[in-house]
Amino acid sequence: MKSPVLILLLFFGIHAYGQHNLCLEFQVYPTGIIPSIGIAKQLGNTSELQFRIGANILDHKDFGVQDSEKGIGFGGSLGYRIFKTSDRNKFYLGLRTDLWKNKIDWSSGTQPIIARGESQILVLQPTAEIGYRISKFKKQWFIQPAISFGREFNIQTIGAEIGQGWILLAGLSIGI
Repeated sequence: MKSPVLILLLFFGIHAYGQHNLCLEFQVYPTGIIPSIGIAKQLGNTSELQFRIGANILDHKDFGVQDSEKGIGFGGSLGYRIFKTSDRNKFYLGLRTDLWKNKIDWSSGTQPIIARGESQILVLQPTAEIGYRISKFKKQWFIQPAISFGREFNIQTIGAEIGQGWILLAGLSIGI
């Protein structure tokens, strides 16, 4: 119960102080999707600090350690972006670290299934990001496509080993 309260206090604390934006973000990667809500606080003219919370819905197919790995997790991100221009539009570079607590249903063997079970993993996912912000409607709304590349590390596993490794994500944010 303490974690959700702490996350909400941090989220609203960032929101209440200084210039900021709110956004909905949707990322896809070869074995899953990440819908989220985020907030970013402006740091100077060309950078911002970003925080988001969301869900990680995954299906590793046969890319993981087990023959089938499907699950969902919840978590958040902390990121930093540097924009090319002082109005925080156009190209930017960023670094972001996600932390996901995922519950995975897995099975080994195809027909017949040899074993099945559930694993809980804590995933650390640092990524580098490149994106482009397009402001609309007197610069009050923005659309922001981005590509991220990084690595997933299972830093805690309860149950059978689950796939981890390099990750490429494509994302789209819409915000105000």
